[in-house]
Amino acid sequence: MNEKSNPSISVIMPIYNAEEYLKESIESILSQSFKDFEFVIVNDGSVDSSKTIVESFDDDRIRFIDRHHEGFAKTLNAAIKASKGRYLARIDSDDFAEVDRLKLQFEFMEQNPDVGILGAQGVLVDPEGKVVGDLKRPVSQDCLSKYIEYACPVIHSTYFVRKEVYEALEGYRDIPPVEDYDLLFRASELGYKIQNLPDQLVQYRINPTGMTLKNLQRSIYFTLKVQKMHRLRTNNQADDSAILNELQNYNRDVGGWFLTVYKLRKVFLNSRAKLGKPVGYIMTGFAALSTLLHVHLFINGVNGILAKRYCR
Repeated sequence: MNEKSNPSISVIMPIYNAEEYLKESIESILSQSFKDFEFVIVNDGSVDSSKTIVESFDDDRIRFIDRHHEGFAKTLNAAIKASKGRYLARIDSDDFAEVDRLKLQFEFMEQNPDVGILGAQGVLVDPEGKVVGDLKRPVSQDCLSKYIEYACPVIHSTYFVRKEVYEALEGYRDIPPVEDYDLLFRASELGYKIQNLPDQLVQYRINPTGMTLKNLQRSIYFTLKVQKMHRLRTNNQADDSAILNELQNYNRDVGGWFLTVYKLRKVFLNSRAKLGKPVGYIMTGFAALSTLLHVHLFINGVNGILAKRYCR
């Protein structure tokens, strides 16, 4: 695997114990209709066969970096630093890029020099690759500017970013799993335009084991805190370092009350299909009301409803 000089695009993929879908994901990039790219793959200390899978490819567009485990955000930043392209395209190790993804995003960015970060729509697939739903994000600039206040407006696996944007932001901050949402907020605050294509360009894999309750509580809490940091910076021109430090040192187990309320909500939601109409609608109402018992679940639910109003 050799290095390609001065490519138009650097595709960046962080991997960590990603053996199950890695080969398929890599092949989806190497099969792109657009050819002028390098593929920077950074192994974050995997202990499975991920390294062997990457090294099995004989393609001089691949640049493989093998390092000890440091976490997702730091691995992404290492890939960004190593990249040589004018544009950086993200892809996760379990997702699949449609064949014209790079072509369509490259052409749009070349024609729209005012856009700093470009995303696209996606489809949800199960572990076997069967399409099970759509992953929609706002397309119009007006809708996106409103959507971002309530939820992350760009699918991370569809990021297509001018390298100078990443450099101006000094990459991602280490606050998983919301480092991408945080980056979008900071980019918008610096005046970079964010856009989504209407095309479905990525197949987004649903985690077969699902998100653990501990990770779910963390994700909701971190999302609300990232939104608060954005408001602090834009409304009060205040320093967000205290909240950032809290998130970077966060190490809590799932709360008992969160667990209770979440399970209660799940009971109501699961009963909808079994009971049918109109009782199912009543169960949906009970599920919504149950979130009132936990402030973070309630705010997150309201934000989700408000965001969907702008997803068109």
